[in-house]
Amino acid sequence: MGQVAETIKAVGAQHGGIIHTHRALWQVVGELAQLAGDSGDAPTQYWISNSFRFARSLHSNFYKDRDTANEVLDGLILCEELSHRLYELFWPADPNKGRQVYRCDDCQRYYTPDAAYHRPSAADRERAVAMYQEGGSLRAVGWAGFSG
Repeated sequence: MGQVAETIKAVGAQHGGIIHTHRALWQVVGELAQLAGDSGDAPTQYWISNSFRFARSLHSNFYKDRDTANEVLDGLILCEELSHRLYELFWPADPNKGRQVYRCDDCQRYYTPDAAYHRPSAADRERAVAMYQEGGSLRAVGWAGFSG
C-alpha cells in the first residue's frame, strides 16, 4: 500500500495537489479514476477504483493480520501493477519538467534525489515474504526494513 500511496502523492503533486490524509488519497484516486472514465475508458476507471480498494485492505491487514500469505502476495502484485499503471496514465510525458529526475537501473522507475520512497530490491522482497511465511506478522516484516 505504501508504494501505491506514494505513487498517488507523486501524481497528485504533478497535477498541483498535496495529499496529507488518507481521505485525500481516496479523493485523488476518485478523481484519477474519473479522468480515465471521462476519456472513454470505463474498464480502467473501475479497475483503478477496485485496485485501490484492494490496496486499502492490505493496509488494514497490516494492523489486523487476517490475510493469508497468498492473499498478501496477490495484493502486492496488484499494488505494483496499479502503481505502474497510474504512472503510465497520469505522469507527464516529460519527467524532467521543472526538476532533476533520475531513473533507477534496477527497477526502471523515475525518482528525485529527495524522494521519500524508493522500492526495495527483489532480494529484500523475497526475504520479507519468507519472513512472513515463517510466521512473522506484517508489522514485524515492516519493522525489519523490508516495506516500501
